[in-house]
Amino acid sequence: MLLFEKYYNNMSAELEQSKQNILLSLNDENNVGSINAKYYDPKFFKDAFQKQISNISKNRQIEAIDLCNVYKNMCFPGERSQALKPKMHTHHNALCISKRSALFDLNSGELIPESILYRFLHKKPKHYNEIKPKTIKRLRKTIYHSIEEAYFIPFFPTGNFGHFITEATSYLWFAAGKGGANFQQVPIILSDNTAFADNDIFRYFFKFLRSKGLRPILRSQLPRLVKIKTVHIPDPTLRLLSHSSTEHISTCKNLGKWITENHQTTEITKDSNIYISRSRLKPNLRKVAGESALENELEKLGWKIVHPESLPLSEQIQIYESAQKICGFEGSALHTLSFCAKDKMKIILLGNRPPADYFMQFYAQNASGYFISCTSKIVSNDADIRDRDMQEQIIVDTNNLAKQIHLISI
Repeated sequence: MLLFEKYYNNMSAELEQSKQNILLSLNDENNVGSINAKYYDPKFFKDAFQKQISNISKNRQIEAIDLCNVYKNMCFPGERSQALKPKMHTHHNALCISKRSALFDLNSGELIPESILYRFLHKKPKHYNEIKPKTIKRLRKTIYHSIEEAYFIPFFPTGNFGHFITEATSYLWFAAGKGGANFQQVPIILSDNTAFADNDIFRYFFKFLRSKGLRPILRSQLPRLVKIKTVHIPDPTLRLLSHSSTEHISTCKNLGKWITENHQTTEITKDSNIYISRSRLKPNLRKVAGESALENELEKLGWKIVHPESLPLSEQIQIYESAQKICGFEGSALHTLSFCAKDKMKIILLGNRPPADYFMQFYAQNASGYFISCTSKIVSNDADIRDRDMQEQIIVDTNNLAKQIHLISI
């Protein structure tokens, strides 16, 4: 199957219309900002990688694609894309209802559009409708709790590291660059969609928000109905399958700096070639058959194998910042690279059909390196398993693959 074919076949005329909307916004002189955004054009990935994927499937060839060639061919509406800038949206008399991800206007019952997460270019969920007038009238009489002022983060997935470290952090730009005294203990409501996961990443972020003078509250901890008299909702600086930005990377770097400065780290050997492994992940998570053999070959060539799930986030950041080259299969751990202060990172991405989000992140980081397609999906008999969750297998000789990785790292 062709790289990104899944996304290419599912895209509709809405994508093209969304691109036109963006181009129109770029012509607005009042919308000039500092974001350097890169947009996802699935047609490029289908055309650019078709020959390579076909050759690998037939001949088991190993070919590295320079990331610069990927960046050049992604849909990129000119230098004016730097004009996109996140904004803070303020609404009054918002209604927060338990088990409803969005906020609603208490007067009209309409959905507050900035309060809901969506992906792709301007693609909003269809299952959120306005509240009927009769229901609004009844709810006004039953509201028993109100908050004077609060910030609202539309997506805070406390049970998913990858989505948290990308999408949740994309809303924190307004806090990452400001002093804590400016917020004066204003509540920040975090719209969690799962049970709270008690691990270091979430403890780090709660501490970070408190250090900025914000008072984090999980949405699940609120009463069933809450009226927020004044709510501030930030735009995201990253939207999956849509865009990433230098503003997002800047926010992540500030977060990474705060994490490493406020948490104990260990002595790290500098200038190592680091391989980020998935081989010791839990059985229910996506793995790559043959990865252990690849790791053995890379170790012989002097590479250090890192299992990030066994390390505190602060130590992961420190290891990646000290690395000369970083290699790994597509996975959430690669998003941690955006927390590194180091500029112009050198990355070798392995996989079969990695989502464009990785390339957009690397572009925003000004990273150089290569992509090597070297795996295929292992077909599952489970009809409910998603394509992206399928186990993978290396389809080239691991010894030759290790040599190729090492050769392009020199």
